[in-house]
Amino acid sequence: MPANFMSMKKCPSGIHTLVLSVAFSATSVLTLAQSSNPNPSGQPASDQVVELNPFEVSTTQGHGYVYDQSASAFKTTESLLKVPQIDTVITRDLIDDLGFSNSTDIVKFFGAGNTSARDDNVLLRGARVNYPFVDEVLNNSTYDDNFFIDTYELIKGPCQLVYLDAYLSGALLKTSKKPLPYQQDMIAVSSDQFGTWRVLVDSTGPVGSVGDCKVGYRLVAVDEQGNTYFDNGTQAREGIFPELNFTWKNTTIRTYYLFEKIFLPSTQDGSIPFSPSGDLFVTDSRRDNGDIPGSTMKYANERYFMSMDQHISDSAQNRLKVAANRLYRYEEDGSETFVTNVNWAAKTETWDARLDSFHNAHWAVLDDFQYNWDLGPLHNTDIAGGGMDDYTFIQKEWSADNFGFQKVIVPIYNSAAINTIVTPGWQTYDSNINAFPNQGSHTEINVFNLYFQHSVNIIPRWLDFTGGLAYSGIDTIGVANISSVPWTPTQVPVQEWLHRVGLILHPTKDSSIFVMDATAFVPNAAGGVDINNNAVPPQVGKDYEIGFKTAFFGGRLSADFAWFQMWTTNNYQTQVGAVNPSGASYSAPVGNSIQSGVEGDLSANLVAGWQVIGSFYAGHDTLSSGIPVAQTFDNSWGLFTRYDWQKTSPLHGFGLAAGVFRQGGRFASVANYTNATPYFSAWTAWSGLVKLPASLPIQAFANYTFNRHWAVKLSCLNVLNKYYAEGFSGLIQGSQGLPRTFALEIDCRR
Repeated sequence: MPANFMSMKKCPSGIHTLVLSVAFSATSVLTLAQSSNPNPSGQPASDQVVELNPFEVSTTQGHGYVYDQSASAFKTTESLLKVPQIDTVITRDLIDDLGFSNSTDIVKFFGAGNTSARDDNVLLRGARVNYPFVDEVLNNSTYDDNFFIDTYELIKGPCQLVYLDAYLSGALLKTSKKPLPYQQDMIAVSSDQFGTWRVLVDSTGPVGSVGDCKVGYRLVAVDEQGNTYFDNGTQAREGIFPELNFTWKNTTIRTYYLFEKIFLPSTQDGSIPFSPSGDLFVTDSRRDNGDIPGSTMKYANERYFMSMDQHISDSAQNRLKVAANRLYRYEEDGSETFVTNVNWAAKTETWDARLDSFHNAHWAVLDDFQYNWDLGPLHNTDIAGGGMDDYTFIQKEWSADNFGFQKVIVPIYNSAAINTIVTPGWQTYDSNINAFPNQGSHTEINVFNLYFQHSVNIIPRWLDFTGGLAYSGIDTIGVANISSVPWTPTQVPVQEWLHRVGLILHPTKDSSIFVMDATAFVPNAAGGVDINNNAVPPQVGKDYEIGFKTAFFGGRLSADFAWFQMWTTNNYQTQVGAVNPSGASYSAPVGNSIQSGVEGDLSANLVAGWQVIGSFYAGHDTLSSGIPVAQTFDNSWGLFTRYDWQKTSPLHGFGLAAGVFRQGGRFASVANYTNATPYFSAWTAWSGLVKLPASLPIQAFANYTFNRHWAVKLSCLNVLNKYYAEGFSGLIQGSQGLPRTFALEIDCRR
């Protein structure tokens, strides 16, 4: 365990103390501020005009639930009507109203799905995408609190042209909060009935000037502690985000530091098995989510970031971004525990333990140049740039079997039996280091791209064209066993030309019809060589889609719809036990996989105070055999609405909201689920999959705003108290959603 990260259980945390101190001090400031004029312009801060630069939006706070311009996608802030694919911007207003601290619970209302619970593993178009991008830099972390995030942006479909290592299905972009040109201070305190409490402090504004240089700041901090509903489910979150912004003439430099610690049960996704028909097993205690006592995982994440935006002229701008990140994951107490087998006939499950820790070091450099020019009546925009990412993963995955820990067999999901399991702590692994002939792996991934993208109004106000070309490469260098000295690394370099071409027709100024053709690629998951001893080629994805968008009534009625078909070529499978003529293990082609379907989003704000958002997705992600890909889903829809009574009403200040999300057709593998064949359907026997039942959790909240400074909100999660699977990893392991949960939040701001 890294010595510089201290356990909150053993000593007071510096962030924990800092958040509470800042919150206490800021409460006094906010109380005094109510007697003064916090905004000399007389205009609410959230309604003030916030300047946009050509690359990204400064803030989406106060703009409703969905924003009608791109926040940063495709290196521009242009109208979403001019983007030839579905690109949805989710504002801070919706993030605050939903009240979740992780990504999957926020973006699910816009057609995104999940297979794991309460984390950053997002699925688009039924399939998993890569880790989210934070300020356009890939963030290799499964867990990341959103306390410092201003905007989520979902790009559905290929975008690897400009985002390094993005997958075919799309990408999730997260844009961090920025210093604002006006003073804004906020404290939010919340707690649920089980004892989990959270304090969020957010302060921003101008600092002053040093000569001609204007300085702004933002400081955001969070502290989440307390009890949880699930037995052995202790978790906590701490984070701090200090930021400075320097503007001198036509140059803006932004720099920040992020530090966060997240404590979770090592079985965060739960360990509840499913029945052969796909129903989540019902236990003797609903408070049991399959968490072993004293088994806690810690994530410690540090991020350094700097960007420099230069307004070279009225037509030319350049932006440089430099980022570095360090992520540690390790067992705080006990071991990582997980179910390795379910014997359905015997109604038993087998538990195993291991140490699974890693250190991820990452740096990235990105540069983008934008130039706008006119050729007669035709407006043109050129964007060119490139980037480099370097990731180093050092992982220890040590089985406790190596020093005598025996696999434990207990009755299926029996809380009493689970609570008797005792696993070795990380100290035991370290003291038995000689028992591990393989003490870990070391992997370095170098990613680069160079791109050019051109957009032109072919027919002014009627027809737009956008097209781009990129040369990208992913070079993977791996050492499977760092104990074997000297190291014998394997290197897999792959390069590919990528393109993205789209046409956008505008039947009216408030609508568009688009067609797009784009590609993406990843190193082949099978790896190795083929039967002829040639390196297995990369998997290349191709996408064709057509759709339409609207932004009627000044964007107060927005909709988008798309039909898509995507192919992933060069799918290979390792031939277990076979060798090629050269005597090497090899992989053989197994055909293409196909993703196809329809999807759409709707946002309406036609009546004062009333907002509605909705989404749907229906499609398939199948192999050439017609079998669905495991850990995907084939349909979903979501709906969220809010109404705030206006000033003319005696109920002014009150607001009500409710939302529902349904994710259906989730396909779980039956691997390691034994002695259940007589209970499986014929389809399961053929495919090796079980289609899990859909869930339909409902959430709601009521809020009251006393004045510009004070507000209170009462929320209810899982209103109907449904028992459902929120996440899963095959048929042997699932996690239940929280039961009906009430939470109270008090906000104070100026």
